[in-house]
Order: sequence, then C-alpha cells, then structure tokens
Amino acid sequence: MLNPAASAYHQRGFNNWVNGRLDTLTRWYRALVGKVVGRGWLLAVAMVTTFVASGLLFKLVPSELAPPEDRGSFQVSLTGPEGAGYDYTVQQVQQAEQQRLADGLAERAAVAVRQALQP
Repeated sequence: MLNPAASAYHQRGFNNWVNGRLDTLTRWYRALVGKVVGRGWLLAVAMVTTFVASGLLFKLVPSELAPPEDRGSFQVSLTGPEGAGYDYTVQQVQQAEQQRLADGLAERAAVAVRQALQP
C-alpha cells in the first residue's frame, strides 16, 4: 500500500487554514456537548427560553411583509362598444366603481379613463 511521505502530506496555505478552523470548531463542539450531556435540565432551560423568545418576537415584529399600499391592488381594463364616446365610457367606469365599492370588494378606487389612440 502506498503511504504519502510525511513532508508531502503536510498541508499548506488555504487548506491548512480551513482545517485549522474546522479543528477548532470540532474541539469547541465536543466540549459543549460534553457539558450538556451531563446536564439535561440545561437543555430544557435552553429550549423553553428559545420558545418564549420566539413567542415574544412573533408578537413584537410586524406581520406584514409588504406595506398596505402594495397589497390587494388590481387593475381592470375596460373596452366599450364600438363608437362609444369618452363621456359614455367615464359614466360606465364610474358605475362599475360604485358597484365594487358597494359590494365591499374594494375599500377605495382610483380611476383613470384614457381615450384610445385612433389607428
């Protein structure tokens, strides 16, 4: 079986740095687990503390991820019958707006009526 020579096996540079950090982390984790295994109550206290902190943060942090002006909006495009004038279209749009507000499907409405470009 081939075995690497001692001088060729020596790690240098970035690999050595990473392995050193991983070895330090391994030693720290082993020491922590050794302390916790002998004290089950310490783990229970940590779990209860975590649950209580999570519940407090849940109540304190706002639940909305988007501001109110960005939620629940939609856009409607209406096309009137051929030959319909601007005044007729405005009247129909206002009627549709009032129906949506009366139905409770919308709290407020912003309406923009534009004339179509003639080909």
